Amino acid sequence: MKYILSIINVFIFLITIQCRGPKPNNNSDQDAFSLSAALNADEEGYDIILTVDYNKITVDDIIVFGIVYCDQEQVNLEELLVNEDNFIEIEKTEELHYGFPFYACQVDTFSKTISYRAYYKYLDNEETKIIYSNSLLEVFLYELAKADDSNYSKYIASYVESKIIFNIYITVDFQKHKASTTNEDYQIEIETDYIDIFITITPRKDYYFNEEVSLYINEKEVDLKDATISKEKIFYICPEPNWTKPY
Repeated sequence: MKYILSIINVFIFLITIQCRGPKPNNNSDQDAFSLSAALNADEEGYDIILTVDYNKITVDDIIVFGIVYCDQEQVNLEELLVNEDNFIEIEKTEELHYGFPFYACQVDTFSKTISYRAYYKYLDNEETKIIYSNSLLEVFLYELAKADDSNYSKYIASYVESKIIFNIYITVDFQKHKASTTNEDYQIEIETDYIDIFITITPRKDYYFNEEVSLYINEKEVDLKDATISKEKIFYICPEPNWTKPY
């Protein structure tokens, strides 16, 4: 009797598995597409190319392929999701490549890093669901231009390079905790907790810092090894000279 019950239980289990059907392999599906960027000088912009590997897709009834984008300096992969106005979609065909145009780019985008993430939507029992890629593509138009020799590329390079800040010169009064500069391309903020002094430097609009920028305080170059540096901000910490260590 126990033997018969065991056979019945196995049979019921197998039927349950068949009724449920295969589930999407999210890892495979997330790796099923990749993004690349190509400059389009004629249209004064660029194309984002989404390439699909259909062999890795485990779901049926795909509706659209799309990309979501963001121009913030630092982007968290898991937070870059479809919102109201940050995406473009193309209906699914049997093509391997889908092009998303970003043309007539304005000069304020030349020095911005824009992040892109691919996705596709599919139907699951008439419910629309979405699967995102597990990687980002970061596009810096200036970098695309440097690999091209068109007049448009030269224009981009010339414009951006005129906005790059290579050296920063500031004067700091450590007694009064004040900072100043004669350069109008960046601004300075200074704070202290009376143990350390915190100096934040930000470029004005359309300017940005070179990756290997140099900082001079009171005409002396300082070591930026431990500073936080990005295109849009430098955060530097130095000891408070007025602080006396207790014994």
